[in-house]
Amino acid sequence: MFGLFKRKKISLEDQINTFNELGICIGSNISIDYLLENFDREEYEQNPYYTLLTVIGEELTNAKDELVIASNDVWHFDMECVEDEDIYTELANKMIMLSKGKLPLRNIKSIVDHDNEEAWISFELFKKEYNWELHYNYDWFDIGLVKKFSDLCSELHLEERYIFLNLGQDCIISFCNLDQFKKINKLMKFKFKFLA
Repeated sequence: MFGLFKRKKISLEDQINTFNELGICIGSNISIDYLLENFDREEYEQNPYYTLLTVIGEELTNAKDELVIASNDVWHFDMECVEDEDIYTELANKMIMLSKGKLPLRNIKSIVDHDNEEAWISFELFKKEYNWELHYNYDWFDIGLVKKFSDLCSELHLEERYIFLNLGQDCIISFCNLDQFKKINKLMKFKFKFLA
């Protein structure tokens, strides 16, 4: 009797195809076998879409210990990452990658000053200079930066925004339009925020 109410398992291949249709694509260099090195098939199917996003959003390494980017459309990282003084420059470059060229920031500079407990980032975009003070929280990423980047998209009249999923210790970020966002959230147990 209770078997009637079991959720249908969604195969890993179907999850990949659905994400491809929604603009979250996996690189041609990433095979199913490679994904199964991280989690077994059952884990991908028990937590459909979520587990796949966490894996393809991370920077992975191959057998030769070389960096492998599984997708340029999603980013999953530990938010307790603010150690280097110029870490926000690296993080901003990830945001640029997600925007697929729609935010061509130049001359990015950032400082995290742990002694004075302050952080900032500056850059140029379409010949305009931006200087943003960031919230300093020791070694924790300022999630307000994602909102600032989404506000920048609004200022430029882009239809896309950053979407953000706070998982406590880590987070997932992507870049999409409102329709894609709604379709992605229908698939997910945990829901993204559309930062508009």
